[in-house]
Amino acid sequence: MPSDYGLIAEVYDRINAAVDYTALAAFYRRAFLKYGENPEIVLDLACGTGRLTGEMAALGFDMIGVDGSSEMLMCAQDRLLGRERILLLCQQMEQLDLYGTVDAAVCCLDALNSLLQEGTLRAALQKVSLFLV
Repeated sequence: MPSDYGLIAEVYDRINAAVDYTALAAFYRRAFLKYGENPEIVLDLACGTGRLTGEMAALGFDMIGVDGSSEMLMCAQDRLLGRERILLLCQQMEQLDLYGTVDAAVCCLDALNSLLQEGTLRAALQKVSLFLV
């Protein structure tokens, strides 16, 4: 059975049409630089349909997009097909298991609000912390 986000995957981008992912990616890059960071590999946690993932890759970051909804990731894969520097993984945030470390992590919009079970937010943040350099 599809996840709740899987049920809206096909219309998710229309629901969030007002979000300027180009500006959001630029904001993250400025924030990295402001704090003296120049990450090479960036995790996009709960990447959804991959709009931010693609914008960050266009800025030169190697991206790992992780989402728990296979339906959302299928939309991301269609959007990002043929793009280099992007790896997409289907995993729940609280069960994150990367192949190596990342230099930075982003998680935008309301993604963390979907962690409703007791302890899942803590577990997700602990997993992200485990893979941050």
